[in-house]
Amino acid sequence: MGEEKTMSQSKFGTRLIFQFATDQMSYTIRDYSGERQFSVPYESINVLTPASLVINKVQFYRTLLVIPLIFIGISIGIQSSDRAAAQYLTLLAVVLFVVLLVGRH
Repeated sequence: MGEEKTMSQSKFGTRLIFQFATDQMSYTIRDYSGERQFSVPYESINVLTPASLVINKVQFYRTLLVIPLIFIGISIGIQSSDRAAAQYLTLLAVVLFVVLLVGRH
């Protein structure tokens, strides 16, 4: 690499900055708690080793999606006895579902 390349990513108040120099990579993370930075020589990066940290937020949102489904089930169960309450529960379930989808993205 003849010159230094910089790549940055930002999402929800967290900013990641990668700087690729000729002999090492620098990594900086900035968030509300402060800033941390470290450098890694290219020779020490083992690309054959799988990642040791995997963050999977999909399971968390799948678990949260059970809540609107419970409300739908309750509204179906009480529909014959209290139609107005069933409609409110259905509306609440739809609103929760939309909020969860928007919150995920």
